[in-house]
Amino acid sequence: MRFCLHLEDNKEVCKSCNDFRRTLNQRIRREALRVKQIKNNSKKVSNENDCYLSPTEIKLKLKRQRQQMFLQKRKICRQRLKLKLGPFDKDLLERRLVAWKEVVGTKYDDVPIGLTCVCSDHFQSGKPAYFSNVNDIDWIPSKNLDLLVVLSQCHWEVERPEEYAEKDKFRREKVAMIEQQAIRNHLNKLSPEARMTVNTIMAKAKVKNKKSMRYEANWLLECLTLRIKSSKVYDHLFRSGTLPLPHPNTLRSLLGGMSREFGFNKQALEAIKKILRGKSQAQRLGILCFDELSIKEDLTFNTSTFQFEGFVNLGSSIDETTRKLANHGLVFMFRPLLDSWVQPIAVFASCNAASGEDLNRLLLKAIVLLETYGARVLSVVCDGAQSNKSLWKTLGVSVKNDGIVNQIPHPTVPDAKIYFVLDPPHAFKCVRNQIYNLNLVQAGGMCLSFEDMKLLFHADERMGHLKVCPRLTYTHVYPTNFQKMSVKLAVQVMSDSVADGFCFYRDTMKNEAFQHTQNIEDLFRLLNKSFDILNARHRFAPAMTLDNWEGNKESAAAENDFSVRPSLPPAFVSQTTLQALRITIKSTVDMVEFLLAMDEFDFVLTGKFNQDCLERFFGIIRASNGGEDKPTCSSFLQLFRMISLYYATTTFVRIKGSNVDSEERLRVLTTFRDWLKNGYTKKKKENAEF
Repeated sequence: MRFCLHLEDNKEVCKSCNDFRRTLNQRIRREALRVKQIKNNSKKVSNENDCYLSPTEIKLKLKRQRQQMFLQKRKICRQRLKLKLGPFDKDLLERRLVAWKEVVGTKYDDVPIGLTCVCSDHFQSGKPAYFSNVNDIDWIPSKNLDLLVVLSQCHWEVERPEEYAEKDKFRREKVAMIEQQAIRNHLNKLSPEARMTVNTIMAKAKVKNKKSMRYEANWLLECLTLRIKSSKVYDHLFRSGTLPLPHPNTLRSLLGGMSREFGFNKQALEAIKKILRGKSQAQRLGILCFDELSIKEDLTFNTSTFQFEGFVNLGSSIDETTRKLANHGLVFMFRPLLDSWVQPIAVFASCNAASGEDLNRLLLKAIVLLETYGARVLSVVCDGAQSNKSLWKTLGVSVKNDGIVNQIPHPTVPDAKIYFVLDPPHAFKCVRNQIYNLNLVQAGGMCLSFEDMKLLFHADERMGHLKVCPRLTYTHVYPTNFQKMSVKLAVQVMSDSVADGFCFYRDTMKNEAFQHTQNIEDLFRLLNKSFDILNARHRFAPAMTLDNWEGNKESAAAENDFSVRPSLPPAFVSQTTLQALRITIKSTVDMVEFLLAMDEFDFVLTGKFNQDCLERFFGIIRASNGGEDKPTCSSFLQLFRMISLYYATTTFVRIKGSNVDSEERLRVLTTFRDWLKNGYTKKKKENAEF
């Protein structure tokens, strides 16, 4: 069922409607002529063949001809009316007619329904929808409605009267809402970053003045990252207009609003205090991790503060007069145990690694400040650097003949204790490197060699597609200096699958070359079990609960039984790393038992007792540095401030070669608005004092 509207005298009429009006009568005349020819041909054929047919056959033939003519006429009627209407169809058709009348705003009392139409230019898909598809946008005309006027073979209507102006406005708003909903449905299929880009492009297309454009905070931080990584690429995209990027001067003013000072960040501590206000003691527990990042020695002049930057800065009260150039950045980060956020609280610059004395003073100050702002430190996590071991020695954390000292009393809370943990992924990486570098080592009074790993790899290669250890590759057995730093490769070597490979070739295949591999198999199974206990990160994975803790506790404590015999080769791990592992295991055992005794903890994820969050933070800084491995002191401080705000949404950065995965989604507490507000308040205060 179709309608068409047209004005003969209107010069702005839709051309397609006008053309369709001309062809409408031609189509009707052709159809009538074709029916007449069929009728004449059938009569002619019947007259020519009558002499050869009996009267009965002639009657049957004429009957068939009448039936064919009837069917042909009915086919023409169906082509005009499209279908035979039932009671429900007639009701639906009347509804559609009313809807069309509301859209066009004219009366159809004198318009013949069967001889009216609307061209394809007035529908989104080019043709009207089936009359039963009420929810289709093309159920009524919705496109180029300004050019739509009445067309009929025998009736001409005038323009729509003014009384239908309100209905036209309502109809336009309704069509606009449908289009916006369709756009939103398509945008929901995109990633958050792509959706933000499309929304920014659409927002910029709506503004009349470029200077009146207001960007989202996340988009500005994306632009800052791109500007820091490559200023030439940013300038090219800005000039070409490929992306709706803000002017470089806008980014400079935003960077000027960020604080560029080393030391403890009071604003971050205020954010921690705000989110922990009213929380229980268990919800305020967390770990404090710290680590250092190598940076370039570089001296720059800050035109906003009229000072040189790039010197050593360990806080206002520590080594303030030092004029050495800094080549290491030290970061402190707090992570709660019962939440998914992290917060960097301090950043410092040092020459080489910070000494044990400096770390001791900074660490104690960080613990006291966190307690003042509502957060309680349960554990301190660091890697096995020599300066960190010196810190442990200064605090009295060590392995002695009479036992293991793995804790210190809290500086401000008498009954609280602070446990020290060596980052487990770092420790197991050191174990693999020790075995690989020395080749022949001892474990539990028995000798083992890394040559057995090479033997297993080459034997498995000869198996073709039927490998026992399909994940064991050439990289695991012959790592480069850079690949030796990968925790993933180290843990895959010391796994149950590799131990099963030794067992298969020794016991099932009866291979004589593997008869001495029982020692390395036992060691790898013990290390694999220990790593799973120290790195539990999922509720239904090996998380520590009251039900399985006793068995896991025995497995974790088994590593403390390794003794070194002087008559045998060196141990599979260095003495200092072995002592740090014993301290870590005892601290893990004590913390798990302490937490399981609290009502808020049904299980404990020991994977939070490491510094993966800080390693990921450093990985993002390296990836955002424009292809350079080491940032300068100035760029490191800028990136640190920016990623402190944008840590939760920087999943677009692929941290290639880093020792962390993307399983955990963390966020930071401080926001871009807070930084700008703080910078504005500070400048306002300085101007008032001036």
